[in-house]
Amino acid sequence: MLYYMSNTRETYLNKLFIAVIAALSIATPASAGVFEEHKHLWNTLGELGVVTHINNPDMCEGDNDGAYHPYTGDFVVCQDKAVSDKEAVWTANDLDTIRHEAFHVLQDCLDGWEDNATLTPYNSPKTLAGFLADSSYTLEQLKSIAAHYKSRGADNLDVVLELEAFAAADSLSATQIANLLNRHCTN
Repeated sequence: MLYYMSNTRETYLNKLFIAVIAALSIATPASAGVFEEHKHLWNTLGELGVVTHINNPDMCEGDNDGAYHPYTGDFVVCQDKAVSDKEAVWTANDLDTIRHEAFHVLQDCLDGWEDNATLTPYNSPKTLAGFLADSSYTLEQLKSIAAHYKSRGADNLDVVLELEAFAAADSLSATQIANLLNRHCTN
């Protein structure tokens, strides 16, 4: 659920980042879901006004799996087996990317679409650590993800948002994420 901020934003973000890193543990993996669920999630994104792209050559450079761009509302998946801008056979990683980036859409709409520049964690600091621990990621893997984003200039909030999206893609089905989007992102 949305967090209630009684302290300053900076104090909150520092506490959130520390709580997330400190309280993680090893957990069992969750089901990745099925292809039909992902088509439903993809359609849900379109119904929300998110502009979806598959293998867009202008957005899929290098080893990019995909991205959600909150400033423009563009959502792109760069498939593992893509040869051109045509849709390829979907891999488990491609479907994981849909869930991960769709969770960023949820994080975007939580503070309102009108600003469309900031994302907000879905979980409170107290529940986020448990949410991350319930994913199949080990503490070392989560630290590695955090270090990767930190090395690219991410601040603590960006790292928390990424960790939450990684855990959501791992722990939640495409249907669960679509339901969250419908509950929190529709007028």
